[in-house]
Parts: sequence; structure tokens; C-alpha cells
Amino acid sequence: MQKVAIFDIDGTVVIPHRAKICKRLCGRDLHSFLVCFCSDMFICFDEPDPETVEYMHKLKKEGYVIVLVSGRLERYRKSFEEQLRSWNVPFDALYLNSHIRNCPNGELMLKRELFLMAAHDFGAENVVEIHDDNPMIERAARKVFPNAKFVLHDRYSLKKFLEFND
Repeated sequence: MQKVAIFDIDGTVVIPHRAKICKRLCGRDLHSFLVCFCSDMFICFDEPDPETVEYMHKLKKEGYVIVLVSGRLERYRKSFEEQLRSWNVPFDALYLNSHIRNCPNGELMLKRELFLMAAHDFGAENVVEIHDDNPMIERAARKVFPNAKFVLHDRYSLKKFLEFND
């Protein structure tokens, strides 16, 4: 059995410093923030989380397939892949967002779609770990990968950068 580990990018693999910039530029307009944050406009301010990247390398050496999922927009794939490679982030597949979802359950819906794509490509039974910075994603993950271990990365969670729910 080939083991697969799925990692969210922002807040999990990457410390998303651009969130603060986008919040300053866009204020409380959630849609404008998402357009800014999910683009490649300010990714130069981000940095990798060294502990997570080191763990990913450990899994890779153990033969795992590393899958990345993100709300980052598909149209900026080349920029994102270049950034990840420049940081030596190991990955075998990258699933990105095809459109902005400006609704309360947008991230859950998106992650579920991306998880279903990964399940189709790698087999749901092969996914043994899922890493994300949002505890609500565990629900979406459990529907697709009921036996996978969910690992919450909350040190650099976007929730710590943003508050749109006042």
C-alpha cells in the first residue's frame, strides 16, 4: 500500500505573512481579501515553516506520496510551484482552487472538492495523514478519508492573522 499525506499550504507548510498585507489593503471586505490572498501578488513575504517542511522530507524518505491542497488560485500555479521548489518543499501533487468562494462554508466546500480529487487520483484508502491549520477542515476530511489521522497546525493559522467575524 502506498501511503499518502495531504498538507494544506497556507498556515501549515507556509507562514502566510501576506495575510497581514492583504488585510491592511482590503480592510473588512472579505471578497477583496480573498482575491488578494489567493493570488501570487504578495507571496514573496511568506516563508516556509521549517518544522513542517522537515517532517515532509521525513515522510518522503519513508516512501510517502506528498499531496498539497490550497485555496490559492490555479491561474498562479507556476508562481506557487516555483516558490515551493525554491524552499525545497517536497510534493508529488498540487491541487489548487479554480475560483474564489465568498460564502461562509467556502473553505470547507473547496477542501472537500480537493480531497475528492486526491482520493480519485491516489485512493482514499491510501491517505493516512491530513495536515491543516483549520480545525473545521477535519469534518470535510473525515467524509472522504475516514481512517486518516488529522493533524492540526495552529501555530501560523490564518485565524491568528485575521478577524472578519466581529
